[in-house]
Amino acid sequence: MAGYLYRGNITECYVEGGSISGGPYIGGLVGLCEFYGTIEGCYVTGDVSGSDEVGGLVGHNEGRVSNCYATGAVSGDDMVGGLVGKHRWQMWNSYSTGNVSGTATKVGGLVGYCAMPTTDVISSYWNTETSGQLSSAGGTGKTTAEMKDPNTYIGWWCDLVWTIDSGVDYPHLVWEQMAGDIISRPTGFYGGGNGTESDPYLIYTAEQLNAIGIIHCDADKHFKLMSDIDLSSFSGSEFNFIGSNPLPFVGVFDGNGHTISNFSYVSTGDFGGFFPYVGDNAEIRNLGLLNPNVDAGSGKSVGSVIGYLHGGGTVNRCYVEGGTVIGNDNVGGLVGCNGWEEGGEGVGTKTKRY
Repeated sequence: MAGYLYRGNITECYVEGGSISGGPYIGGLVGLCEFYGTIEGCYVTGDVSGSDEVGGLVGHNEGRVSNCYATGAVSGDDMVGGLVGKHRWQMWNSYSTGNVSGTATKVGGLVGYCAMPTTDVISSYWNTETSGQLSSAGGTGKTTAEMKDPNTYIGWWCDLVWTIDSGVDYPHLVWEQMAGDIISRPTGFYGGGNGTESDPYLIYTAEQLNAIGIIHCDADKHFKLMSDIDLSSFSGSEFNFIGSNPLPFVGVFDGNGHTISNFSYVSTGDFGGFFPYVGDNAEIRNLGLLNPNVDAGSGKSVGSVIGYLHGGGTVNRCYVEGGTVIGNDNVGGLVGCNGWEEGGEGVGTKTKRY
């Protein structure tokens, strides 16, 4: 479709069958996407092969990929992925199912290599059985049965652009007019509420808490914790961290005097913590973290509660007891970086500690 996409938009386009081959920067739809180009609502079923930075949809991505999928086989040498070979900016609500192979170490079921934190790949999946890959630089691996189960696609109901024939087929885009039902939000998903200031979403369980981070349309909502929650069953990168650089949390999270214990964050890249990136007008309040384990390696802006707190955000009556926080620069027990508006002239964030 495009060898080089620069700041442009490709929407509701597809490539069916055939094969695409070349050297570096080879993708089924776009070879090289730079400077915030967007690829939305697209799919590829053909096979793709090349040398470095090879992907079923995009070879090298520095833009936004959302609501897309690829099903063809992908092969190359280094930075080879079922959907994207090398990924640097935004990805959400996408998947791949094709076989993926490469000769180097940066080969993944969905993404070969992430130049940004893996938290920038949101609610996206690859088939561990058909891809031949058990790992990926971003996304979550699922079995064939799980990939055909609508319950897998929590958060895809935000845009109402997907359908699925449960147990029969993978998700398809609404505009394809395939058999199946629209993936939509089930009633009573959280413990109650409607996400407003007067009626916040109520969070009682670890599973409800884990869902917030992959439902991007809830990033500006109000949440209230209704019980103490133990996250020891979610290790490493299994917990869906709330807020990222492309999709910051800009809502209100009220801990309501409760605690979250044994939170574990093990990842690479900048912005690490329970809330990796908190944006303007957001507030985190009345929350305690007990024995968190945050290890961002050489990443910057790392904290147990918040990695990066952008201008206008507020932390009020929060605390951390025990645990460890590891990072390279701007590392804090509560907040890694208490930031400023871009340009250096903006209003700083307000952090209150009690």
